[in-house]
Amino acid sequence: MKILLTIILSIIFSTSYSQNILDLGLKLSESMNIPTDSAKFRSAINHFNTNTKSSDIFDFRITLVDLKNGYLEGSIPDNEISICYWDMTNGKKLICYNNWAYGPVCSSNWRFYEYSKDNGIQKSKQKIKPEDFIKDNDYFDFEQMRKENNDSDFERLKSEAYLSFSLSLPRYGQNVNLYFDPNVNDIWVTEKLRYKVKYKGVELIWKDGNFMKGEWIIK
Repeated sequence: MKILLTIILSIIFSTSYSQNILDLGLKLSESMNIPTDSAKFRSAINHFNTNTKSSDIFDFRITLVDLKNGYLEGSIPDNEISICYWDMTNGKKLICYNNWAYGPVCSSNWRFYEYSKDNGIQKSKQKIKPEDFIKDNDYFDFEQMRKENNDSDFERLKSEAYLSFSLSLPRYGQNVNLYFDPNVNDIWVTEKLRYKVKYKGVELIWKDGNFMKGEWIIK
């Protein structure tokens, strides 16, 4: 069964304009637009297909592939990655590479690319800017915080009251979820913060190459 799967994937890889998320991920690595080079990407694909482990690809592993829905997950040390794509009516594919980094401060970084048979991988003008969908003063109740604190404390609170963001790419469907959390590490600040809303994110609706603000995601 594993041998048959490998043969099928090899046939798919040989096509010039494949619908395969593995092929598109490999093209991203060949274009040097993602941290993993093409040799390591190919090696990770091989080890994923054969369900074996190898220390020589420890810096990149593919952990999940959904060929039908065009979705891939993987990992590098202290990072998780996901890649997906959307078909556009102009014949191109919009690809998103999303990276979640662990550390003292966790962060999410996402980048968009376009792929076409004629031009290969190109950087896309598409961007998802969190400030286009949610602003700090939409989330925090600064007016109430000002009433409850002296000027010095309020200025400190306001400087600490900002949001950190992460993007969840779709394995199913076409919409993405933009999640946000108050980025605070101080107990005193946390206790004194006041919120206007209790949302944990917003759904962004796919519109043929663009994303529109959808419904709030409630905690």
